[in-house]
Amino acid sequence: MKKVKKPNNWTKILASAFILLVFWQFELITYGFSQAYGQLQILIFAKPIDRVLEDPTISDTTKEKIIFIEKVKQFAEDSLGIKKTNNYSSYYHFEQEAILWNLTAAKAFEMKAYNWGFPIIGKFPYKGFFNTDRLKRESEKIKAKGWETSIGGVSAWSTLGWTKDPILSSMLNRSDGRLAELIIHELTHATIFVKNDATLNENIATFVGIEGAKRFLSAHFGENSSHLTDYELERIDSRKFAGYMLASFQQLDSLYCSDAFIELSEAEKLKAKRAKIQSIQEGINSERFSRPERYQRIKESPNLNNNFFLGFSRYQSKQSDFDEELVKKYEGNLNHFIKDYAELHPPKLFF
Repeated sequence: MKKVKKPNNWTKILASAFILLVFWQFELITYGFSQAYGQLQILIFAKPIDRVLEDPTISDTTKEKIIFIEKVKQFAEDSLGIKKTNNYSSYYHFEQEAILWNLTAAKAFEMKAYNWGFPIIGKFPYKGFFNTDRLKRESEKIKAKGWETSIGGVSAWSTLGWTKDPILSSMLNRSDGRLAELIIHELTHATIFVKNDATLNENIATFVGIEGAKRFLSAHFGENSSHLTDYELERIDSRKFAGYMLASFQQLDSLYCSDAFIELSEAEKLKAKRAKIQSIQEGINSERFSRPERYQRIKESPNLNNNFFLGFSRYQSKQSDFDEELVKKYEGNLNHFIKDYAELHPPKLFF
């Protein structure tokens, strides 16, 4: 009878180390499996674009939007120098409000975001969840540590080119300009990525998304097209609103840092904070927008907290800097702008 070979000492050590790792990082490991499962479900059930376009049960409107996205992607790769990937070569339809949810957290009386750390890719001021039960548990856990939290549905995300991101049905309810901006924004994440700096990543993707969308609409529909004109009007509103919110961010930050505020009791601080946020919401009425209905929800929301204002800083705080850099350093050449940043900060699987 053949003897069974006993495990050597190194095997025992490695097995013990693995068991200890599982106990030590149990929450992180199970979270990773949960996210991988959610992503895998989407990848498995996403349909290749050619099959979608041949499917008679899918509306012409949906097919037109999908073809439009293909053209945006082609333009981004060929004319802007965005990295070529297999992203947006499939389509995933879902009926619910969202399939991925983002959790953010911030100090109640300080403009400081909570950061989640992940192996390899670094720290992020948001955490995504496909599983809503896990999302709620995480939110309650963070609240118990004294942070205020916010939860929002995600209509698009990027895996930095590591997997084949599909077109999601939630993307398609946008105007042509905003859809082009979204696609180029997400593709930029697979082209430029700075570890542990979500503010720089999101600001770059926002800037390239906007500038890229303008160039695509001009090339595809014409410089004098209504598509470009409508988008530019939307951008004027969005830029004005972002400027207002960034100024409001500074006002809240100044309030929290003031000696008078610091000396208040917790209840008094909360009252002063709520009054300031209400004043900010009411102040939106003094801003003139071409489409004011887009901002009605913000004016009436009872749940605005520091996470909302930190989000504007994360996505909008560097836009003026990039505007100036594009003009002065790159003479308006967006391709060179993207090329330099891509060479300086390429997405990598291992860092």
